[in-house]
Amino acid sequence: MSFLSQLNWRYATKKFDTTQKVSDENLEKIIEAIRLAPSSFGMQPYHFFIVTNPEKREAIQAAAWNQPQITTSSHLIVMCARNDLTVVKDEYFDALSGGNAEARAQLSGFEDMVTGFIPYASPEWAKKQVYIAQGFALAACAELEIDSCPME
Repeated sequence: MSFLSQLNWRYATKKFDTTQKVSDENLEKIIEAIRLAPSSFGMQPYHFFIVTNPEKREAIQAAAWNQPQITTSSHLIVMCARNDLTVVKDEYFDALSGGNAEARAQLSGFEDMVTGFIPYASPEWAKKQVYIAQGFALAACAELEIDSCPME
């Protein structure tokens, strides 16, 4: 099947079959899709958490208008925008340079541009980056024929 036909297959599941579980292998594929998702500057200013603990999921469900998706899905992926963008930037350039000062110096023009952008970035900018990653997670689920439901 083609990618577009798989997107046509997907829908927002409102109640999951609790007897069906996403395999570890498929969960890793979904996580990899999130990791490979594009973002502005490549910074990926977000964290994501896979919540399987039933008590935590019940607490989340109570805060999410008691929607059944929270507790009936086999895995709940909570995606959070980060608002510590200077820290995100430093982590990003540390990773890009491999911690090598000379390599980081070669990235100084790019880093200066990102540093100049950060004062103008808002929490909304980071949230938009999360939506890109969420879209890639949903596309991966469609590709794997795994029911999913985006929620805000």
